[in-house]
Amino acid sequence: KQKMINSEVFWQVVRDRAPRWNGEIFLIFALTAVLLIMVCSLRRLSLRRSALAVGVYTYVYNVLVTTLFMREQYPYYRYTLRVDFIRQIFVEHSAFAAAEGLLNFLMLLPLGLALPFFFKRYAVAKTCAIGGGLTVFIEVTQLAARLGELQADDLILNYAGCMAGAYIYAAISAIYKRRRKKRTAEKFNCYKTQQ
Repeated sequence: KQKMINSEVFWQVVRDRAPRWNGEIFLIFALTAVLLIMVCSLRRLSLRRSALAVGVYTYVYNVLVTTLFMREQYPYYRYTLRVDFIRQIFVEHSAFAAAEGLLNFLMLLPLGLALPFFFKRYAVAKTCAIGGGLTVFIEVTQLAARLGELQADDLILNYAGCMAGAYIYAAISAIYKRRRKKRTAEKFNCYKTQQ
């Protein structure tokens, strides 16, 4: 039996999945990034929000490069609707499945952490909806364009990663708000005692 967490296998999967850009991919990115910067400017977003928007777009673009643009087209449609990763990881102890599963989970986690900054209300729900939409878009495009394999595992793990990121953001935000409220109350009490 292989060890469930095998760093050599993990880093090999990371190297295989790392985005590889070419001139065409860079040109599309540059043009769309300039368009995004223009939109941010027209909407008069702050520099911080504009930078975050460009950062999120860059990350999403790299996800699309990895999952769609650098893929070779298959001669037939491929899909797996069974949920296999639980059996492969915990029953078969597949190091490759564990690495794939972890990377699929981590793939949209940064998106889940960053997107809530753009929403004032229902940030977690909106982030989860966008993450779910992106996941479905990627998997359906892989199937329709024959650029990969639509897999139930990928749908579940990508969405779970985005959700985890959104809930981590919500937890950190709640702690920050509680501390800020406490500091404000302490300042107010201090001000009242001085009078």
